[in-house]
Formats: sequence, C-alpha cells, structure tokens
Amino acid sequence: MTSTITDPSQALASFMVAGFVHAGDVAHNVFKVFLDERLLALPTRVRFYARIRLISKQGGAHMVTDVALRSQKTLFQSMGEFLIRYGLVIVLGWIGAMKFTTCEANGIKALVRSSPLMSWMYKVLSLQAASNVIGVTELAAVTLIAIRPIAPRLSAIGSILAVCTFLATLSFLFSLPGWEQSLGGFPALSGSGGFLLKDVVLLGAALFTLGDSLTPATRTAN
Repeated sequence: MTSTITDPSQALASFMVAGFVHAGDVAHNVFKVFLDERLLALPTRVRFYARIRLISKQGGAHMVTDVALRSQKTLFQSMGEFLIRYGLVIVLGWIGAMKFTTCEANGIKALVRSSPLMSWMYKVLSLQAASNVIGVTELAAVTLIAIRPIAPRLSAIGSILAVCTFLATLSFLFSLPGWEQSLGGFPALSGSGGFLLKDVVLLGAALFTLGDSLTPATRTAN
C-alpha cells in the first residue's frame, strides 16, 4: 500500500528534496570524473575528450549538455590562443624584416637615439647595422615562438626576447617623449606615442606565450 500526499506544501517539499538529491548525485559524478586519476597523465585535449566520454556514460543528458557548452568555450579559447601566438609571430616578424631596409633604419633613428637603453648602439654600429641587429633579434624571437609545438623550452626563450623587445619600445614613450605637448603633455598621446602604445598588447601576448611555453616544461619536470 502506497501513501498519498494530499498537502500541496508536502508535495512541494518532497519534490525539492528529490531535486536536491539528484543534483548532489550529478555533482558527485562530475567531481569523480574530473578528478579521475587515469586522466591526469594524459595531455590536456586528450584528457578533455576522455572526460566527455566518461560524463556521457555516468551522468546522462544534463551532463552532456554541460559538456557541449564546455566544448564551445574550449574552441574559442583554442582559436584565441592560436591567434595570440601566431599573430604575434606575424606582427613582430614583419616589423623585424623591415629593419633591414634603409627606410626603416631611418624611421627608428629618433627612437633609438633618444633611448637610454639603446642609444649606445649608434656609438659602435652604423645606422643600418644597428637596425639590422634589431631585426635579427626580432626574427630570432618569432622563429622560436613559432616552434612551440615541437620545442617548448626554446620557444620560451623566444618569448623572453619578445618581452624584452616590447619593454624597450615602450620605454620610448618616456624618452621620445610620446606625449603631445600642444595638449599639455601626459596623458595626451602624440602620433608616435599612439603608435608605441599598441606594444602594451603585444607585451601581453609575449607574456602569454612565455607562460604557455613554460607550462609543459614544468609538467615534464614534475
């Protein structure tokens, strides 16, 4: 003989308790899957798809929906990470290649000459030779950044070179200076100041690639 609940408040309470119990079971299954020791040794992407298979077996439709949302987010993150790294390679590589031209050597003359960090180059090198050295450094950096899939440790060195490059170029904001004097100076940017300010984003990209390259190296060491 089954008992019948006639009081609506009791029915609502029973329904809520059942819902909480089900939610607890779902959370428990997710926790177990995402901490499964068998997955910890796998690469991140392999581990992710292995978790998808385990979740679809253990949790049903609710968990599969959650995995679909995670998959969409991971796709955008992967695209962003790819563009950060190889967008940096294109931008810095293109600029570095231009350093071997007379036009670019003359174009950076005022920047380099005003910098306390780089002005010494014109004392030991000619205008074009100094520009060539900068170009070689930038091309070496992007080559190393680009080979991250096959040589993470070497790629980290390229990222360090890029970080140093952008820190040096951002210092031009203060040595040039990069402020428009007719508007009262800082924070009004001059034409060259606006051109240099973009290096803040490129510096962030270089730091990201550095951390990304060091991650597998740290995991291997551990």
